[in-house]
Amino acid sequence: MNFLALSTAQALALAGLTAGVVVYLFFLKLRHRRVVVGSSLLWNRVLDERLANSLVERLRRLVSLLLALTIALLIALAVGKPYVDGSGSLERPVIVVLDTSPSMGARGGSGRTRWTGATGRALGILSEAMGARPVLVADTAGRVQTLVTTDSGAVDRALDEMRPVPGPQRFPALPAGEADVYFITDGVSMLDVPSSVTEISVFEPADNVAVTAFDVRVDPTSASGYRAFLGVVNYAARAKEVAALLSGAGDQRQAWYLEIGPGETWQEDLDLTGFRGGGLRLRIEAEGDGLGLDDTAYAYLPPRNSIRVDLVTAEAGGYLETLLGLSPRVDLTIVRPPDFEEKPEVDVYVFDGFAPPTAPRSPSVVFGAADVDWLPPAAGAASGQAITSPDPEHPVMQHVPVYDVAVAEAAVFEPADWTVVAESDTTPLVAVRDSPVRRVFVGFRPNRSDFPLHLGFPIFMENVLAWGSGEGLAGQAALGYVRIPAEAGEVMTLDGTVVPSRTEFGATVIEAPEPGLFTATVAGRRVRVAANLLDHSVSNVNGTRMTAGESETFPAAGPKELWWYMLLAASLLVALEWWTYHRRITL
Repeated sequence: MNFLALSTAQALALAGLTAGVVVYLFFLKLRHRRVVVGSSLLWNRVLDERLANSLVERLRRLVSLLLALTIALLIALAVGKPYVDGSGSLERPVIVVLDTSPSMGARGGSGRTRWTGATGRALGILSEAMGARPVLVADTAGRVQTLVTTDSGAVDRALDEMRPVPGPQRFPALPAGEADVYFITDGVSMLDVPSSVTEISVFEPADNVAVTAFDVRVDPTSASGYRAFLGVVNYAARAKEVAALLSGAGDQRQAWYLEIGPGETWQEDLDLTGFRGGGLRLRIEAEGDGLGLDDTAYAYLPPRNSIRVDLVTAEAGGYLETLLGLSPRVDLTIVRPPDFEEKPEVDVYVFDGFAPPTAPRSPSVVFGAADVDWLPPAAGAASGQAITSPDPEHPVMQHVPVYDVAVAEAAVFEPADWTVVAESDTTPLVAVRDSPVRRVFVGFRPNRSDFPLHLGFPIFMENVLAWGSGEGLAGQAALGYVRIPAEAGEVMTLDGTVVPSRTEFGATVIEAPEPGLFTATVAGRRVRVAANLLDHSVSNVNGTRMTAGESETFPAAGPKELWWYMLLAASLLVALEWWTYHRRITL
């Protein structure tokens, strides 16, 4: 047993003093008044009868003394507020883990967010435990975790630092078997929670309408060369009237006013001919929307500038000449290999089965093997290849379907300091190099594959030209920590605000807590990344494994105080002593 109001030594001293006083008072002999009587014969009979009942008298005195001691000690010890630990161990710490996934920021019908309810529950558990047991507070974002402490100030500071944040979430590695662990969550995030952890629900139904898709893709059939795909989902339990606005640079606008039923999706495939280029922002509004993080998304539309391309090929009317000649953005010049001369006004060179001995100063793409020093070294040829491992994250391969492309013959080459963005099971097929000049090497010629017959080929060529000219599509990233795959200078938002950045292993890392379009300067070129939520698992704020409302039962985290029970027992013993005294059972 421990005490909240006194130390153990003070409580023992109080108990000893109380017992001494009670024993002293019990055995205190009163001075009797002397009375003169005429004869002692009658009094001798009384004394004889008392001696015969001495054993009974001793028992009565002993029971009376024990009752008096018990009553006094119960009252005295109750002053010290004794307690026992609720878990059966005074040393087991209490650990509270808060779910910091974005859905915890959803606002329900009560008007408060789930996060507000979670911090309230955490404070209740911690205040009950503090002072009697050490505590630890952690979140699922891996950003805040205290030491095992009894310092209430450290706990308060940790709770103040926590908030729902986008990005990967995981349950922290904690000594669950050596502590009482409580996890406060809305049950939307699918985390691996140990079975020994007590989960506390703060789930409350909320309305939410979310942007779940916003992407700019290459479209060779469009005058702009690009097309936007938009998607909005209503996760509410009732139909919603939604206003959607797509805005670009200057006064470029397009708006939609929709009614989306519960659980339904609105999609739009938009020709971007009316937009001149630059950052694009999609914003939706709906009454009673419970989560604002998924109401905005960004993308980038490359400017509609003409790209000057020299195609160096010995083949007349081939696939490349036909495709590039049809592109509205390409100013094409056909050059035969013997006539090739480098020209400063060319934006991108396309070499088909030929490469000059000296690397051109302009960006270039080479199809087929060529024995020159500035290309990856070839080591023979392979037949019957297929693209099995594309890198869809690289700008050259974005939105390029290659799952059924067959290559009759391809060069076997060592990538060396080139980056492979597509390969077969046996050899790289497409490699890129970003420095000092952007170059793309394709290990096969178009007429040695069926790639030109696929939809992905014009998209691939548009990607290559845009990337080579420095105005490609923006990279896609989720919210949280965003990596720009190069050491960049300043990183700015769409409105020109500089955001903090750091360099890690040759990449630039920034934090995007909300949607945005970020532009970094790398070796004189601009690299853009659009960071958006676009996550069904987060936006579906009602897709929970928990029930609505707070958990009905969970073990008490703190001490169980005994003083109330001790005073109740003392009162019952006083009543018992009064009854036995009047029945002449006790003294």
